[in-house]
Parts: sequence; structure tokens; C-alpha cells
Amino acid sequence: MVWYHAKCVDINMELYRHQQKCVNLYWYCGGCNKGVRQVTEEICRIKQQQEQRGFDVIGIKEDIKLMKADTETLKKPLREETDFNDKKLKQNADKIITTVHNLLDTRLRVKYRRTQ
Repeated sequence: MVWYHAKCVDINMELYRHQQKCVNLYWYCGGCNKGVRQVTEEICRIKQQQEQRGFDVIGIKEDIKLMKADTETLKKPLREETDFNDKKLKQNADKIITTVHNLLDTRLRVKYRRTQ
């Protein structure tokens, strides 16, 4: 570990060398300590926000699954109704075509009889 601000607090070289050997020892001068504390607090706040967003994402994914299931549940009766309506529409169209065909056929026969 290197202490950049050993001179700020007037640490003697023997103590400085000993503290350099300590791997888990962190030290900051008074001026730096204030900034480090602020940075550490900000990192903790960001970490909490990130964790909350993770929970939010999990909740959103669950909501999406439920919405997909609801959508599939709603699609089935709509498909059935659409198929039923399509079938009725085709039947009605066939009836109209048949009726028009019969009317034309009848008019043509009448017209043909008049000409004979």
C-alpha cells in the first residue's frame, strides 16, 4: 500500500514502512478522508438503486409473463368468434351470389321467351 499523504500528517518513515506492509489497511489524510467518505456513500447509494432496479426488472418480467398468458386466454375466444363470423359471412355471400345468379337467370329466361 502506498500512502500519498504521509507528509500531510507527519508520519515517520519507520511507521510508514510498517503500514505499507499491511495489505488490508487503508488510510487517508483528513482532506482525502472527507472525499473518500462521500465517494463511498455514493457507491453504496448507487448499489442500492441498482439492486432495486434488479427487483423492478424481475417484477416487470413477471408482469409480462402474466400479460402474455392473459393475451393467449383472450385470443382463443376472439379467434373462435372471428372464425364463426367468417363462416357466416361466406355463407351470406354464397346466398347473395346464388340469389343474384337466380335473378339474372330468371330475367334472361323471361327475356328469351319474349323474343321467341
